[in-house]
Amino acid sequence: MSSSPPLPSVAELLDQAREDERSNPGPSSEPVPLINLPPPQLPRTKLPTYNGIEYPGYISPNPGSINRAIHTLGGQKDIQKSFAEGGKILELRLQPDNPFAHPVTGDVVGTNKLLVKVVVRRKKQVDNAEETVDGAGPSGDKGKGKEQLQEEGEGTYTAEVVGLIPKTVRFRSMADFQYQPEEDDCIVQMRRAMDRLDVDAVRSFEFKPLQENYEERGKSELNLIPPPLFSRQGIPQHYGLKQNPMSVIHSTVDPRTGEETRRYIHKHRIKGSLAPAAISWDSETVPTSPPQQILDAKSQAKPHLLAKLKQLFEQRPVWSRIALINQFPALEGREIQNTKAHIGLVAYTFSDGAWRDTLLRFGYDPRKDPQARFYQRVYFRNTANEEARRKSIVGRRAGGTGDSSNTGPDIVEAPSEDRTSHIFDGRTLHSGAASFQLCDITDSLLVPLINDEKSVRKEPDIADGWYTSHEFGLIKAVVRRKHFNLLQGKVIEDKDCADLFVPGGLTSSNTMVRAVNKKYLKKAKSNKRPVAPERLMAAELEIALRKGGEGSSRGKEPARVEENDEEEDVDVMEED
Repeated sequence: MSSSPPLPSVAELLDQAREDERSNPGPSSEPVPLINLPPPQLPRTKLPTYNGIEYPGYISPNPGSINRAIHTLGGQKDIQKSFAEGGKILELRLQPDNPFAHPVTGDVVGTNKLLVKVVVRRKKQVDNAEETVDGAGPSGDKGKGKEQLQEEGEGTYTAEVVGLIPKTVRFRSMADFQYQPEEDDCIVQMRRAMDRLDVDAVRSFEFKPLQENYEERGKSELNLIPPPLFSRQGIPQHYGLKQNPMSVIHSTVDPRTGEETRRYIHKHRIKGSLAPAAISWDSETVPTSPPQQILDAKSQAKPHLLAKLKQLFEQRPVWSRIALINQFPALEGREIQNTKAHIGLVAYTFSDGAWRDTLLRFGYDPRKDPQARFYQRVYFRNTANEEARRKSIVGRRAGGTGDSSNTGPDIVEAPSEDRTSHIFDGRTLHSGAASFQLCDITDSLLVPLINDEKSVRKEPDIADGWYTSHEFGLIKAVVRRKHFNLLQGKVIEDKDCADLFVPGGLTSSNTMVRAVNKKYLKKAKSNKRPVAPERLMAAELEIALRKGGEGSSRGKEPARVEENDEEEDVDVMEED
């Protein structure tokens, strides 16, 4: 009896199937080529447009709350008007029935918002809060049961874009101040009657007389109705105030009371100011050395500049600041001005008096030295001098001769890098304010006036120094006239100042100078009266004698110096 061959196992059958598949691949094993299909096109729908309002308050979903919110905005009519063509604002009246309550203003702004409808579908939850899952007791796993109920109650959220919001009202401005008048006030009652259209109340209205009983303190009887707007500031200013990072807290102790005070101060100024020490005219003594805070800053000063400053103050005890800076090259002068310790180490100043704002050597008191009169200063302010200087320069560069009445010498224009701007010779025009010490004046008419020893006081005066009031006023008047004529583009001769030497010549009409403006080159008017010839002749003789002449002007026709009687368009140049 022959036996049948053994049946293959399951593993052998699987291996044989794999080999057959590798040797004869079927159509399912071949790679399928990729096909670029267009993305599915969603249907396009035109969304409606809505207007939005960012209401600054709580609104519940019930219709009553929404109606009250619309009422505070002025109703549907005002809302539509604000969003209409040209609408810009919408007023929110939190007290719509009170006409004296000021509204909050909202601005209509353009926005790119979407109106989204969100629907939440939730499963029905167990109403009994004490019932728990899996029979848990009320005290055991009660909290765990609530969490599981909440997780089961979470539903499905669906969102749908239902429209566009191109305009929105935003209430970002501050609310105005509010003031509620008394209800029994006649104006308030009148307003209520007008709202009710009560004609009889309007006809019978009259202002009650005010009670002017101000002896007793209490409520004011002045009935004032609040204005329609208290403040025009709608947006708060974001100042961002913060302390200067370079400031530190500095403590000082009062030596008399022992009280300590603290304040913020710049860390570089803790040791005090580096400005020169200043004293008043009434001070009995003068400083002999710089203050301690300036001595502590001596390391900031350049030794060679400090040595040159000391040498200059040994040669001349009093300097004006501009005259002192002119003694140095441009770079060194800028270094002295930037580093304030240089001047503070060698000089002090007066805060008032005839030597005000001048720099004086330590230990030198000009109030005790009559020779200090030569270091007194004359100073004039003229806000229009730069405009006049530009016009005169432009006129000369264009080939013009300036004013037709100018027959004297040509004006000399100082160079840009001028180191003699502190010197006044009556012919050179310097830029900036007119500040000259008497020792720096070289004009032929002014030098005899300055050197005249007959006009020296026995004791100095706070305003005129060592000179008499008449002599110092005459010096200032001559400098003023010559300087402001230079600003007008002309040089005057000494004889043009003769009327100032006439008795009574130092009047306001003679010492006033017209401000240089757009019409500063206008022609002279005919309504002027000449000064008496004999008085002018006497004045010219006095000028010649002061200059050391021999009266060579005799026999010549006296100049006709005219005085202006008009007061129109006259601006007095301010003198310091």
